[in-house]
Amino acid sequence: MPEIPDERLRPRSQVIDRAWRVLGPGLEPLSGPDGAPLTRTVKLVVLPLVLRPVLRPELAGDLLTPRAAGLAAGLLRGEGDRLVATARWFALLKRVRRALKVVGGNPQDLYFQRCYELAAEHGAPDGPTAEDVARAAVLDAADRGGRTVSALREHLGDPERARAVAAALARAWA
Repeated sequence: MPEIPDERLRPRSQVIDRAWRVLGPGLEPLSGPDGAPLTRTVKLVVLPLVLRPVLRPELAGDLLTPRAAGLAAGLLRGEGDRLVATARWFALLKRVRRALKVVGGNPQDLYFQRCYELAAEHGAPDGPTAEDVARAAVLDAADRGGRTVSALREHLGDPERARAVAAALARAWA
């Protein structure tokens, strides 16, 4: 007989979505058109940097107890100002990226976590040095020497290199 789930358990994604929407305006760069956090926002910011399930195992599951759901919602509420600042940094980094004509990589993947760090370090990007900080962050991400999916495809596009990698993988798995 299948186990009947505890009706008090709440999907973590639902808890995050509801808590996110309560935070109010200013999160649009990190949100979808319906106001929910983007999947990448959850994956790159909310889970590893706000909820931190590695340190809080009760938040690691897909279903949360009422106590864990309250903790998760409280953590998100507590980070509201920082998340709004993160969104503002992201908007600024995207503008600077366009101005610098940087096109490699997905901006969300490249900048979401960095924007959270900038928000933690500097608050909102209001000061006279915000654009310089943003420029340095964009150039740092762009200067990482081809750490993109397209660079990997190009690297493995060489048949000899692809054979060498395949042989190394076969040896490692053997």
